[in-house]
Amino acid sequence: MNETDTLEILKKLVDVHAPSGFEDSIRPLMISELEKYADEIKVDPLGNVIGIKWGSNLKGPKVMLSAHMDEVGLIVKHITDDGFIYFEKLGMMDDRILLARKVRIHTKNGSIQGVIGVKPKHLLSPDELARSVSFRDMWIDIGAQNRREAEEMGVLPGDPVTFEGELQTLNRDNFVVGRALDNRLGCTALIQTMKELSNENNDATMYAVATVMEEVGGRGAKVAASVINPDLAVALDVTHGIDPGVTAKWSAIQLGDGPGIRLMDIHEPTLLGCTTPVWLKNLILSVAKEEDIPYQIDILSGTFLDSSTIHLAGKGIPSIGILIPRRNGHTPVEIACLSDLRNSIRLISALIRNLTPNNIAKFRGRSN
Repeated sequence: MNETDTLEILKKLVDVHAPSGFEDSIRPLMISELEKYADEIKVDPLGNVIGIKWGSNLKGPKVMLSAHMDEVGLIVKHITDDGFIYFEKLGMMDDRILLARKVRIHTKNGSIQGVIGVKPKHLLSPDELARSVSFRDMWIDIGAQNRREAEEMGVLPGDPVTFEGELQTLNRDNFVVGRALDNRLGCTALIQTMKELSNENNDATMYAVATVMEEVGGRGAKVAASVINPDLAVALDVTHGIDPGVTAKWSAIQLGDGPGIRLMDIHEPTLLGCTTPVWLKNLILSVAKEEDIPYQIDILSGTFLDSSTIHLAGKGIPSIGILIPRRNGHTPVEIACLSDLRNSIRLISALIRNLTPNNIAKFRGRSN
């Protein structure tokens, strides 16, 4: 595995701005990277990119590897007569991280810069100081004097908005920081896994799927899974790495200790989530141990993955997540460890090599 190549791909992906529902800008890049190693590329009506690498065994299993292309962002809702812009959120994020952020509005005339305005502390009342500010009380300032000027700059309701924050190495080359690591890390793992296996003859047929609209409910993945109807699926995504704000009662996942293997998750407000079948858990843990690949067990509430909708498609699809730890989730300053990304690619590749009909039958028998 070429480590420099992996970092370069991640940087290219992070440089592209593509919030949920607006993946048109990143789709060509995913196609150009996947088609180097896939036997066939398709784009479904919802916009998912599907790269297929045929297995050598006609009776071999079909595996769907899913990594979502979209990132959290905002969408223009209304422009005031004074030229200020109100917005809605695309995906889950803490309102507190929005204040005073630099943003980019993607208009028909190209992207323009703006900032999310904030009332100066000098003018805040004691009541305002004591409470959090809702995103509905925030606005984007693009330096327009009025609505006409904003519209002349190209801004219209429905335009997507993303955060600024290019990819940078953080003190040590093994750590990176930037926006949209959720889930450009998973997309990088998807591409590099296809590259790793491109010259191999494995039993399994791989469907490398770059999905749309995961951050708003795993929508694209369910559509793709319904079309592919795989025998099993792996969601390539990120998880919460422990830090002073994410204590052990929420997560025990450490950056640098290997990918997380997600066995259960649930997002309580929507009940989206997935529980991994015992046989699939046993199979992937066996592969990790045999290949001496570090891993961490990940069980988490308050969240969901593409696997949350994939496993419900068709007649039911056994699903699991292989996740790259990162800190500061859904902010423009997400932090991750490149060794975790590399070990994720190793683990996914090893799993594909072990997906033979006999091996699957053996592990399925253990859970009966």
